[in-house]
Amino acid sequence: MFLSKRGNFGQHMKFLRFCSTSPGFLRYGKDPAPFFIDPQVQKLLKSVTGINYDKIFSKLSKKENLVDLQFMTAEKLQKQVKVAHHRAQKLLQMPPIVKVHEENLRIISQEPEMDGFSDSKYVAIDISFDVKDTKRVVLVRHQNGNLETAPLDVRKRVTQIYVPHENRKITKPKMFEPEFFERVLEEQKYEFILDRACTQFEPYEQEYHDITSQTYQHINKNKRFNDLRSTRHFGTMTFFLAWHKMIDDLLLDCLKRGFLRNAVEIILLHHKLHAISDEEAVQKCLTENPDTRDVAKEYYEAMISGTNHGMHQKIDYDAEKIKQENARDEAFLQQIEQYAKSHGVKKIFLETAIQTCREEMEKKMGDARQVASS
Repeated sequence: MFLSKRGNFGQHMKFLRFCSTSPGFLRYGKDPAPFFIDPQVQKLLKSVTGINYDKIFSKLSKKENLVDLQFMTAEKLQKQVKVAHHRAQKLLQMPPIVKVHEENLRIISQEPEMDGFSDSKYVAIDISFDVKDTKRVVLVRHQNGNLETAPLDVRKRVTQIYVPHENRKITKPKMFEPEFFERVLEEQKYEFILDRACTQFEPYEQEYHDITSQTYQHINKNKRFNDLRSTRHFGTMTFFLAWHKMIDDLLLDCLKRGFLRNAVEIILLHHKLHAISDEEAVQKCLTENPDTRDVAKEYYEAMISGTNHGMHQKIDYDAEKIKQENARDEAFLQQIEQYAKSHGVKKIFLETAIQTCREEMEKKMGDARQVASS
């Protein structure tokens, strides 16, 4: 089989030149996989991702626009909610973060008597169905007679021909070409971009790292973090920002939305990745203020009461309960404040946001007291 690499190689080099000259382009300096798969890191990333059922299941489409309505008992409904919760967790499974694959081409055999036998290269591939693509043998017979292991771009192209991945193209989609990619980013369809990157590339490919890196930086620049919340990409984006010490804008977003616990979890992630001594204090704060929420139960109760979960929240004016919540939130704010003083890049903005949160807490307490006295 003859495989011309000239056109693809040129496009690949063009893409790398584009990436390397992009302002603020970031890459992992060492293998991030051991940090990413750490159980404590995974727990933090899953927690900050959150679960919004309306958002998770809104993208599931059918060929026919049909609605399946069923009458259920309370027990059956509760069971179905638990099933939906399990499905949601599977849909939120984060793409892995691994180091970029390094080419390690090996000469299998040298047969000089075959030199000049053909003007083309020949590719041999093992097409067994029970072999992983990373373990699949792909060899190239060169014109000089040498038999070598195939480079990554040839492996991927030939594998897609004989053992195709669903929705993956043999050639790179136009949207990832340099002249189009910036335009796609400006449309801010980040989840679509990242989903498409996961389909087209393997996590160990340099192009995958380049595309996701630019996408995360674009999200951070435009402060569009909520676009990825409750999607499988939020955790990997958070890991990327924490790895590169760029969590300030994400913390500001959490403060703005009242996700104080998530903000502290992001700080703990930052400290873990960079071995900062404040890690123990942040961990202690989270341990002393555990998250007692049961998302599936809350969603079930919201459905029973007929409210739209996540959109309408009951206002509780129990002064004692608000006092306890404010004490918990104050503990979280102190940890965020400590981060701002010691490590914050946008210290003034963080301190202002913290002060705003405290003013809102005082107002809520004042309203509760006023209701209690009336």
